[in-house]
Amino acid sequence: MPFVSVDLSDQDWDRFLESTPHGQFQQSSCWACAKAVEGWRAIRAAYSDGGRIIGGFQILCRASRLGRMGFLPKGPVTVDERALPLDGIVRRVIAMAKDHGLAAIVVQPAEKNPVSDSLFAGYGFSPNILVPVVARTHLLDLSCGMDKIISNMRRTHSLNIRQARSRGLKIREGSAGDIDLFFRLMVSTCERQEKRPIPSTAAGLLRVWNAFHERHLIRLNIAEADGKAIAAGLTLLFGKRATLWKKGWSGEGNQYHPNNMVTFEAIEWAQQRGFETFDFADMALPLADTLLSGGRPTEEMKRCVSFFNLGYGGYSLRVPDAFVHIRNPVLRFVYRRGAGVPWMRKLARAVLER
Repeated sequence: MPFVSVDLSDQDWDRFLESTPHGQFQQSSCWACAKAVEGWRAIRAAYSDGGRIIGGFQILCRASRLGRMGFLPKGPVTVDERALPLDGIVRRVIAMAKDHGLAAIVVQPAEKNPVSDSLFAGYGFSPNILVPVVARTHLLDLSCGMDKIISNMRRTHSLNIRQARSRGLKIREGSAGDIDLFFRLMVSTCERQEKRPIPSTAAGLLRVWNAFHERHLIRLNIAEADGKAIAAGLTLLFGKRATLWKKGWSGEGNQYHPNNMVTFEAIEWAQQRGFETFDFADMALPLADTLLSGGRPTEEMKRCVSFFNLGYGGYSLRVPDAFVHIRNPVLRFVYRRGAGVPWMRKLARAVLER
């Protein structure tokens, strides 16, 4: 039986996650602390062998109009599925959801996690339409060294970075006192893209900063021209992966190529400090699937942020699908029948987001 905890902070669990290639920040107690400001609460199950954690999972829960919901991102996590059978972990996820009164739980495994789609289906899970999740991402291998990374970059990116430096663009490391500034830059970007900022407030962003900064797992880099901050990037650091989680740009100083420089400096900083993977956090689905199938991007695809990120090299990756388990068997049946109906998908998400 696993040890079950509802504590927000758990450094033993985080150290386990950082020790395995399957562990990502979304399963960490740092992330649980950051999400608490939005009403999420953590339930954690850790399996141990001889006092050493060998696997487990963290569920984030909060109330919704459909009942109490759970979300298990980037997990479960194990060091060895032979020592810890995966079907037993899936059964434990379902049992814990019941024990804690969850009407439904959404599970999205980590990229390299060996949990199969058929295993989820065998325990009554269905494809997820309730919670929007990242379906594709773009990764950069940092272990090859900066010379190789630079040689693989798009020529225009290399030129823009040289021009940014020659024109006097400076990068400085930010602190908690810069979170309001970064939030304004992020909001400016979101307004141009007609999206809502996540987190939706500077206070929420500060909560993320505080949760990760306590263990030196976050970095803010700010691009300044003529003494004015015009762009910035917030990178989350966990295990051997650096994730460029959020970016912001005022829309000014385009001649300084601030977005090129913010991204490149984050890559260079992470590589020089021994991180092995740089994660761009998300990738536009049509562009990713076009590239993964061997196709050529359309002109419209080339105008998206994801195509900009491709200019640094790396490879696109299909993130495992998410699955949902609904406790009530009648609702589970209705959900399965309606999952393929577009208007029902929109209705379910709209209810959850209220």
